[in-house]
Amino acid sequence: MPITSQSSLRATTAGILLTLIRAIQSLVAGGEWGGATLMSMEHSSKKTKGFGASLSVAGGPAGALVATFVLGIVASLPEKQFLSWCWRMPILASTIVVLVALYLLYQVSESPEFLAAE
Repeated sequence: MPITSQSSLRATTAGILLTLIRAIQSLVAGGEWGGATLMSMEHSSKKTKGFGASLSVAGGPAGALVATFVLGIVASLPEKQFLSWCWRMPILASTIVVLVALYLLYQVSESPEFLAAE
């Protein structure tokens, strides 16, 4: 985000883009959440269906805690380092999480309950 000493048009545009990107992120997360919960539950055994479904529900808050922890570590570095390059490290590290998530997404098979219902 631009600082206030930069042009107001640039700061306004950055604010609008940030808001738009966060809205898109929220819509995508909301759309995936229900399906992830259902798949977790359907792939669990009869005894652990509730626990299986709760894992995907706990994923969002757990991710927020991890992100806060990582930002706390990075932000504890000297201000000059943080502003010049360190703030990029958590973003680059998140690409690993995205790649793992995409791999898992493409490896998940249809649930046994769905196949039985067909």
